[in-house]
Amino acid sequence: MTSGGLTALLLTAFMELTGPRRVHMQTPLEVESLPAIQQFLKQFAGRKGLGSEVAGRPAHAAEETLLLLIEEAEDDQTPEKKRLRLTARADAGAAEVEFLAASVQHHKYADTDVVTVRVDPTKPEA
Repeated sequence: MTSGGLTALLLTAFMELTGPRRVHMQTPLEVESLPAIQQFLKQFAGRKGLGSEVAGRPAHAAEETLLLLIEEAEDDQTPEKKRLRLTARADAGAAEVEFLAASVQHHKYADTDVVTVRVDPTKPEA
């Protein structure tokens, strides 16, 4: 490993350890999970003190992302039910939500989809 690669790894580890903490949620990858996902995101926004504008947009993005991932899963030929894992963090007034849809097969992750959505507060127009 070169010194540049090692430096990048160390800086990434430092940023992860000193940055805002992430919160997680797991649920089945199905439409019926949407109310629980929206409640999770609402509680996250409330705990992090995000403005109402930033708080509502991840919920809308979550709905669209959930439907997209469900559609992708329906095309999949594996019989296992997929699970959805959400990871959310606040960063400088913005919200970042990561969606990970995966099926577990023999204790190995297969057919993994990852979607990251970042919602920044809008700046008022002059």
